[in-house]
Amino acid sequence: MKFFVILIIALLIFNSFAYANEEAYVFVTDERDNPIKGYKILPTEKKDIFICTIEPLKKWIITPKSLLIIVKDRDIYRVKDSIVFDRKNGIALLKADLTNVITLSFKINEIEIDKNISVLIKNKKLISAKLDELFPYEEKVSTLPSKEEEANLLNLAEYYESLGQFDKALNLYEKILSQAPNDKVIMEKIALINYRLGNFKKAKEYFFKLSSDEKSLARIVGILIIEKDFENALKILNNYEKHQSKYFHYIKGVILYLTGKKDEAYKELLVLIKIDKNLARNLHELLR
Repeated sequence: MKFFVILIIALLIFNSFAYANEEAYVFVTDERDNPIKGYKILPTEKKDIFICTIEPLKKWIITPKSLLIIVKDRDIYRVKDSIVFDRKNGIALLKADLTNVITLSFKINEIEIDKNISVLIKNKKLISAKLDELFPYEEKVSTLPSKEEEANLLNLAEYYESLGQFDKALNLYEKILSQAPNDKVIMEKIALINYRLGNFKKAKEYFFKLSSDEKSLARIVGILIIEKDFENALKILNNYEKHQSKYFHYIKGVILYLTGKKDEAYKELLVLIKIDKNLARNLHELLR
């Protein structure tokens, strides 16, 4: 029974953070750079191009001294260009400046967000076919492999990954990383594939190379729980406790329960009751 609980909890922890980068939003900020309204957007085959409705552009125009910023995988990018793709259906394209990343410093769930993207999904295939025409490739002089060669490798790796041929995808991602050793996006892909393949030691190695934010640490904790290395999982959670992460209080409560420290687990429950009643309810059910 306990092994089943361990596996389920670990998968929930890992999966809740593993594919967060699929979510992307554009926010309109005020003159103090505080986000005032958000809109869910869709990524495209071009990493710096996103599909959105024209509503954020309208809001941006009428808001004095405002900016458009894109939030993806807890990072912020400034929008440096925008195009109204289809005025009749209210569709626009945004070009992000990926060269200047700012760590997320506000809570998305505290801001009003329009999540209706049905018209974007309906037209995504048509938009994708026009991307090269609207945003032609910009050549840059580099001593590294050409962008075309790098893109071909990346496209092929992502293709193999989509087919579930993870070993082939992993070999290509590792080749790309050897050419660009500081590319955290590729590091993350390698870590996730190693996790899927059950290569937990390798996955942890790459997750530790990424920034020690809540998402990366949660992935590591999820692996440690599967490995039943509760001691090191608790060390990570205790070191991160100063940030008052509600998820980490929950995970810590689960681990304390699994290791027979029910009284200490109840302390985490008391903390959760004050900050997240849903997670508190789930932990309480486990402790009963």
